[in-house]
Amino acid sequence: VDAGHQNEVPEGHEPFPTDLPTVVINEVQAGNDSTWQAEDGSLPDWLELYNYGAEPVELLGLELSDRSGGRWAPQSGTLAPGEILFLIADATEAEGHLPFLIGSDGEELMLLADGWQIDAVFLGVLDDDLSMARFPDGGDWFPTATPSPQEPNREPSETLDPRDGVFTTDRIFRMDVALTQQAYNTMNSMSEIEVPCELDIDGIHYDEVSIRLKGSASFDFMDGKPAFKIDLNEFVPGTRFRQLKAIMLNNGNVMDPTRVRDHLTYKLAREVGLAAPRVGWVELYINGIYYGIYMNIETHDDVMMAKYFPDQEETGMLFEPQWSGAADFGQNSIDFDREEGTPNPPQASIDNMQRLDELVQGPATDGNIAAMWEVLDRSFLYYMAWEGVVNHTDGYKAPNNYRFWVNGDTNKIHFVPAGAEWTWDFAVQPWSFGGNVASFCTQNTNCEREYGEKLLEVAQLVVDMNLSQEFADVSQWLDPVIAQDPRSPHSAGSVTNARNSTTTRLAQNPGDIRGDVCGRYPAICP
Repeated sequence: VDAGHQNEVPEGHEPFPTDLPTVVINEVQAGNDSTWQAEDGSLPDWLELYNYGAEPVELLGLELSDRSGGRWAPQSGTLAPGEILFLIADATEAEGHLPFLIGSDGEELMLLADGWQIDAVFLGVLDDDLSMARFPDGGDWFPTATPSPQEPNREPSETLDPRDGVFTTDRIFRMDVALTQQAYNTMNSMSEIEVPCELDIDGIHYDEVSIRLKGSASFDFMDGKPAFKIDLNEFVPGTRFRQLKAIMLNNGNVMDPTRVRDHLTYKLAREVGLAAPRVGWVELYINGIYYGIYMNIETHDDVMMAKYFPDQEETGMLFEPQWSGAADFGQNSIDFDREEGTPNPPQASIDNMQRLDELVQGPATDGNIAAMWEVLDRSFLYYMAWEGVVNHTDGYKAPNNYRFWVNGDTNKIHFVPAGAEWTWDFAVQPWSFGGNVASFCTQNTNCEREYGEKLLEVAQLVVDMNLSQEFADVSQWLDPVIAQDPRSPHSAGSVTNARNSTTTRLAQNPGDIRGDVCGRYPAICP
């Protein structure tokens, strides 16, 4: 992108005027897939003009054009100081519309005043739901994954992943679900049947998506506070919201009155390189009835896994233990539920799963540990350390709520964090694992010592990332919404107790880990 005021005097022209309008192109989106929706349901391109000056600007005399020769020339109107003018680029002549489209494969836009070019923007290729915007309004240009149509531009996003704008700690989305009575009655059962519904989220309307109840211990019926999974492309393939194809709404009913533990715990997991979900928040309405606040947990699907394991749609696989939660390696079976990935996996991937199952049934010799690393990615040590530091009561330490990805390139197994709401609640027990693979490692001195080194790293990250302060900040931000949740099973006292417990564990776990590790392996401590 390039932009600027071109003030060279063409040959034969008068000197460049000094009183030209204080208007610039402020934000442009060429690939609107789920950012802004028109009244007719379409998702058109759009752009904004902005008056950065201290005086009103008459629109008469302005001209906006694109590289195809399309031209918008308003005949009336005024733009007040600091005002944004939102224009729909749908190639129509209606008021507030531009008579051209914005090219998604690169575009040039020019803004003129009385024939003088006062601004120009040269756009490259942007993915869907990204925009190019000035930060702050009227400032420098940046691409962003958090477009702000008809609103002031805040800050550019840290990444150009449109999903990042959904999983954020500065905004709670409103979501409205409309169900027929028949769909409501059908869904309101333990069978977790998917039913059609209408959905509105962030001003985007979907005529037909699917919704179902979910959960085991957290399961609830519609007269309580149930958890939900919404599948956007069940009926219309390819439907997305900011590139997400599914939305997972956790209710926090069982072990997280704070509604923040998932966010903290997964953030720590991502920091050590694990493929962990991101977390956002939603206020949910169903048929106009307020259901309170939910955590929007990024779905463990091929969209999420592609972020960490790109180009493996035809080879990679995501598995979870069967519904009972009892499935594990070392049980003479690799009968896990395949959640995502190819139905025709490479034989080498199946062989590696079988090999790991066999290895952890034997003695934890140095040779068997070396053989384990041939089929299991070494990031598993960070997975163990992550669980050890946060005391992941519902994860592989149990084992119950965990997943693993079989890498389609290396055929190695990568453990994937899941079910992180029951964390930061008890004193650490870093050497205790119910999962057979982790227990196998801790039976070997070299593997256990290497795990201890990772424990020290992860414990220090809790301090370096200042997770205690983040917990306090996010809790304060969410507190008014949690307090007015009409369906939460948690009392105000339960919320306070859970926050106090989390604060204590965030403060004490890193030091407790260092004490445990250094007491067992003093040579690896500074």
